[in-house]
Amino acid sequence: MASVWVERARWALALGFGLLLGCARPTTESAELATGRRFVAERSFRRAALEQSLAITTNGEARLRLEQYGTDGGWEALPVLSVELAPATLAQAQPLARLWTGSIPWSEQALLELGRRAFEEWPAQRAPRLRSVLGAGQGAAIDRRRVEATGAWLDDRGRVGGFVWARYPDGTTEPALTCASCHARPDAQGRLHHGPASDFDLGALVGEGWGRGHVDVTADGRDNPVAIPDLRATRHQRRLHHSGNLHVSLEALAVRTETLLITARENLVRPPRELAFALAYYVWRLGERGAPAPEPSVLFRDSCGRCHSGSTGAGGLVPVAELGIDAAATESSLRGTGGYRVPSLHAVSQRSRLTHLGWALTLEQFFDPARLRTYAGHPFGLELEPEQRRSLVRELAQW
Repeated sequence: MASVWVERARWALALGFGLLLGCARPTTESAELATGRRFVAERSFRRAALEQSLAITTNGEARLRLEQYGTDGGWEALPVLSVELAPATLAQAQPLARLWTGSIPWSEQALLELGRRAFEEWPAQRAPRLRSVLGAGQGAAIDRRRVEATGAWLDDRGRVGGFVWARYPDGTTEPALTCASCHARPDAQGRLHHGPASDFDLGALVGEGWGRGHVDVTADGRDNPVAIPDLRATRHQRRLHHSGNLHVSLEALAVRTETLLITARENLVRPPRELAFALAYYVWRLGERGAPAPEPSVLFRDSCGRCHSGSTGAGGLVPVAELGIDAAATESSLRGTGGYRVPSLHAVSQRSRLTHLGWALTLEQFFDPARLRTYAGHPFGLELEPEQRRSLVRELAQW
């Protein structure tokens, strides 16, 4: 009998040590996924992330979010948007289906896949005027020439500009824009790449002369369009938006994604919070490097390093007067900070437009002194000798 009790004691002791070791064993979940769990589950975490992200608290966007986000009776109480979606295509109409089914395995693979699909399919902005391009309703014939006239992309699968048809619980169906409408571009073979700015002329659709690849995102009563940004640089920035009104972190991007999708829907509904994080996480991962940034040369440090510093080539705010460039976006009552952020140089040679004004220039053209006759501002590096400018361009191409 004694031997039986001894054996049981051994098993109990072993089990106790096993439980102790199991509790002490470090989790294999990444810090990014842990951030997402807290974002979804903890209102206090979301509120703190909002407050920490605000570089300035006195402009209109900051005041609205401080009033409504993570507060009792604010946006927390909004109903979750329920919608069926179908991409707009040149071919046969696609069936409507739900992107969000109510739950998701909390894994890197599942979240990135949801984020990828949300980037192309989730209705980020209602766009009833798209009917002039897509036809009266889902399944109507789409005039390719009208699509091309808007600057919207067409990819090798026949999808049109990231536009979707969205059916809501009240039975109405209308077109909408997605993230991909402005932040995706096909390559020469028609394969769509997420992140690069598109040439979509949203202004023409709403009767504004903003031009292709530009958008006025601030409903402040002023005409201050800026270039659509390249999202591949997002995680490498120190500030979000051209005016730099937000500090960058994954949790800040998740808050920004959720609040943007709320305000774009007139503050009436909110996205599923898991989907908002998945979308932010996907954008965050778009900027993963294949290789480390180059070690800055003496030429780079002398010509660019005062503003474009560190391993990301990003920086804080620069006064408009120092840049010699248009100040409109810095003076916006909604996002204005009095200056422009120093953008990250990640993938700068792959961008279709440069500076917040969206100059359609190559790096070679950007560093050509003759550029000032047409595009004034940002004179840095133009005083270099021709071979020095070529050397600088070659170095920037490695970012």
